[in-house]
Amino acid sequence: MMDLSKDDRSYLSIIYKGGWIVVGMVPRRLQPGDEVRVISPSRSMAILKEKQVDIARNRLEALGFHVTFGKHVHTHDEFFSTSIEERIEDLHTAFLDQNVKGIFTAFL
Repeated sequence: MMDLSKDDRSYLSIIYKGGWIVVGMVPRRLQPGDEVRVISPSRSMAILKEKQVDIARNRLEALGFHVTFGKHVHTHDEFFSTSIEERIEDLHTAFLDQNVKGIFTAFL
């Protein structure tokens, strides 16, 4: 089991709101040097111009983040989509990687 300092842990938030108890997980804040992963769960990043991707990567790196991309972000079919299995693999890989502290999606 990993030994996590208090700053590395997420914590549960329990809020009583209008008769409902809302439970959520609040992750720690991203810090310079943290790895962030970009995935593309809806459309392939192949439709983006390389310059657009470079601008986004440079902005995240200027904030101090180490930027990585999912394995299948540029894979595409004739509809510029990726198979469901490939999208799920990128998502699961990002969540399972202990070094990844934040996940960004390329498209809404």
